[in-house]
Parts: sequence; structure tokens; C-alpha cells
Amino acid sequence: MEDSGKDIDPEMNKDLFKPFFTTKEHGLGMGLALVKQAVELHQGSIKFEQNSFGTRFTIVLPLMS
Repeated sequence: MEDSGKDIDPEMNKDLFKPFFTTKEHGLGMGLALVKQAVELHQGSIKFEQNSFGTRFTIVLPLMS
């Protein structure tokens, strides 16, 4: 998933996936925390990167046999 919204402040990187962390006035801060928990329950990983176009979140899940 990617967007072209405002950049994430580098000081916030360590907190992005913490429950109740938000930068929105009326946000709950649960979205990324829940996504990370669900991904990890399925032995996957989530990461993010920023470039001149915006922010990209990448989710990697293992193949099921």
C-alpha cells in the first residue's frame, strides 16, 4: 500500500506500529498496530519506506502448502 500524503517524521518511526499512537486529531491509533499483529500471527512481516513520492507499506506473508 502506498500514498502520496505528507511524510512521516523520522522521530515517529519507532512508534508507528504501537497501539494508540496517532498523529490524527480524532484518530485512535489502532490501524497499523492491528495490521502488524495480524501479519505477525501469520508469520509475516510489515515494513515501510519513504521516498520522494510518499510512503509505501509492504506486507510479506509466507505461502501455505
